[in-house]
Formats: sequence, structure tokens, C-alpha cells
Amino acid sequence: MNNSVISYEDRISYTEIYDIIMFLNDDEKNKIPKKFIEFVQKNRLKDYITKVNPYVPLEFQKVRKKTRNVIAYIYRRYLADESEKEEFREQEKKEYEEEQRILKEKKDKEQSIVNLNSEKEEPIEISNLPVVKESMFIKIKNFIKKILKK
Repeated sequence: MNNSVISYEDRISYTEIYDIIMFLNDDEKNKIPKKFIEFVQKNRLKDYITKVNPYVPLEFQKVRKKTRNVIAYIYRRYLADESEKEEFREQEKKEYEEEQRILKEKKDKEQSIVNLNSEKEEPIEISNLPVVKESMFIKIKNFIKKILKK
């Protein structure tokens, strides 16, 4: 992959990720695919010095958000044991179901608004309208006006 496509900020994150991976013990490192580590190594900034401290828990260190997200992915995908992975799957399932419930409620609410707006009033039939007849006096008056206008 061409390094010019990857942003400078991403390359700094890859440098932090690489340092964190290098601080892992060999058993943990071996759980991470070699191609993944090679990708991170290839795309990091080799002359950038990170502030990652192997003696301080990661949650107390100041690293980039992307670094935290990738490390979380690495842990969930490669380092977690089966019971932790099952917990992650259950949590993801609950989050997905909650998102779907919220989307359905929103869709139902929008549909009910559309239904309210689209309800048609009953058409008025002309035959049901009362017929107002002109009085004889008004008819004569209109007839005279009509003649005078000519």
C-alpha cells in the first residue's frame, strides 16, 4: 500500500499501535496475524517517538482515539479468551437490538404522522347541498340590471 494515501495522523496512530504491540509478551503477539503487524509496521512513522509507557495501563495513557479503537479491535478479535468474546457478541447483539427498536419506533412515529396528514376528508356530494332559490324580487332586479347594462 502506498504510504502517501495514509494520513500523517493515521501514521502516528500506527506508530502508537506498533509500540503497544511490541510491549506485548510473545504469546499475545503470536495471536495477532503477522500480516496485520507487518501492515502497522510498514505504515508507521519510524522517526516518531510515542509516549506509550509499558508500565502504565493503557486506559491511563494519552493516545489517539484511533489508536484506542484499533487496540480495542485487536483485543476483541485476537487476544480475548472465548468467554470474553461471547460477552462481546452478547453486548453487540443487545446494542444492535436496541438500535433496531429505536429505528422501528422512529419509523412507526413517522408513519403515523404521514397517516394523519394523508387522511382525506369525505368529499361533499353536490346532491346533498341545500339549494338556495332566488326570490322573485331578486330575479326581477337582476333582469332589469342586465337590460340597463346593454
